[in-house]
Amino acid sequence: MKRVVLATGGTGGHIYPAVATARELTRRGYVVSLLGQSGGMEERVAAEAGLEFYGVLAGKFARSASGLDPRQALKALRGLAQARRYLRGVRPGVVVGYGGFASLPGVLAAQSLGLPTVLHEQNARLGLTQRLALRRSRAIGTAYPQVAGLKAQLAT
Repeated sequence: MKRVVLATGGTGGHIYPAVATARELTRRGYVVSLLGQSGGMEERVAAEAGLEFYGVLAGKFARSASGLDPRQALKALRGLAQARRYLRGVRPGVVVGYGGFASLPGVLAAQSLGLPTVLHEQNARLGLTQRLALRRSRAIGTAYPQVAGLKAQLAT
């Protein structure tokens, strides 16, 4: 069985590209599931699209001067543990990260388990979660040469 997990969430800009990819991969014979925040928009969109969904906790990190909220950090750590359990159970061939804070537990869990990760960046500038995952990812898919070059720079 060819299984792919798509880690996504937060906004439609991250979720809808993952749904489109899921539909195409399913058409090609892959078993696909979305992993994102429990109760987040991605859970509703996955259900509407008839896609398997696995929800985890996902802490949202503030980018303000007030710093990191410890409750959000704890949520993120719990989400990471939940994602690790799920990925151990389904054993995907690859985990694709679409960005958004809700994708981070899935991507980091995959990387911690030694599973291949690929990033999909639909923006001209990498977001925070993608920057955190880039170094340990196998590749990044993007339409922007400046984003593609970031992965190449890390390899040198």
